[in-house]
Amino acid sequence: MSQRLVAFAWSAWIGAAACAGAEWPQWRGPNRDGIAAGADLPSKWPERLPILWETAAGPGYSTPVIAGGKVFFMERAGGDEVYRALDADTGKEVWRHAYPAPYKVRPESARHGDSPKSTTTVADGRVFGFGISGILTALAAADGKLLWRRDLNAEFASIPTFGAAASPLVAGGLVVLPVGHAESGGALMAFLAADGTNVWRSVRDGPSYCSPIVADLAGVRQVISFTAKHVAGVALADGRELWTYPFVVPWDETIVTPIAWKDRVIVAGRDKGGTRMLRPRRDGDRVVIEEVWVRDAPVYMSSPVIAAGAYFAIEHKTGRLFCLNIEDGSLAWKTGEFGDYASLVVAGDRILILDAGGKLTVIEATPQAYREIASIRASDAPTWAHLAVAGSRLYIRDATRILCSDLRRTPSP
Repeated sequence: MSQRLVAFAWSAWIGAAACAGAEWPQWRGPNRDGIAAGADLPSKWPERLPILWETAAGPGYSTPVIAGGKVFFMERAGGDEVYRALDADTGKEVWRHAYPAPYKVRPESARHGDSPKSTTTVADGRVFGFGISGILTALAAADGKLLWRRDLNAEFASIPTFGAAASPLVAGGLVVLPVGHAESGGALMAFLAADGTNVWRSVRDGPSYCSPIVADLAGVRQVISFTAKHVAGVALADGRELWTYPFVVPWDETIVTPIAWKDRVIVAGRDKGGTRMLRPRRDGDRVVIEEVWVRDAPVYMSSPVIAAGAYFAIEHKTGRLFCLNIEDGSLAWKTGEFGDYASLVVAGDRILILDAGGKLTVIEATPQAYREIASIRASDAPTWAHLAVAGSRLYIRDATRILCSDLRRTPSP
């Protein structure tokens, strides 16, 4: 074999290995913060996305997650909820797992449908998912074999108005969700990842749509999540309530994923909820919460990101992208129109914004000014699932399919 062919084969193998090693295993990426670690994206963007593969997908808002060379997601098929695994290189189905999941949509949430909203989490060879009716499931990632299942709505009668939407947090051998059951003292609940045993319940409040995070703050590894009417921090190990902070919005629509930053946490919500930076700190044996700043910057469903020492989010009602200086919460700039929903992903010094209308916008991650790099039509169908970025690939789910774009490929004519 010639040196040129050897070099080509080696570079191809390295590229494939790098792509295979790039993962997006849960809601909002490896650290649940919207940051695509190891993203390998071009400096010059194409006019259209180069499509590696696409495959049909049933109704659902579940983000594609990428782990171990597979793509995992949930969908609805009639009266069933379905978990599917695809080969990440070809889009071909590897396995599927279906189970009956009847769900009656309330009149006020009819337009949202009965499809799964939660994103699966892949950890330690298992896939964990939370169906719209409150069914928590653990499957083997290799073949889709059922490991355990619990119907949390049947147990706790706790599903919120618009259906369960929280994506499971897996940490310390536990699966944590804001299930919500004020009477039993268990807004936040943890289950053993191994067998589903309920380990602890914490905070008396109703359910939330929020996907929890875990962070080391005030000297304690803690779960941070919205409940129906609060933000709370509880000890991961035993569920001990560390602190709570009132956060009331219409319809108890506490949705936005919190972001941990240094020794602080940023939370946001619709209307008067706005955006708030909080600092949990030690006061003797207690953990108390301190408001660092509060801004009239409402956020509804689009979870924000932090990049270049700044906070980027989509403003509720106006759909404008805004940027706050993170230290004091002052407004750096606000512009554009991104609609009712958009998912934001930080990839190096870029921010990718996929709006619900199928447009992908790429901007510089800077508080200095709004600087657009590219605007690409990613889909002609609605795109309400979060964008996933792994290596040089973008995984996009629209109303009828999942498509994989490899940005190191050349678009077909």
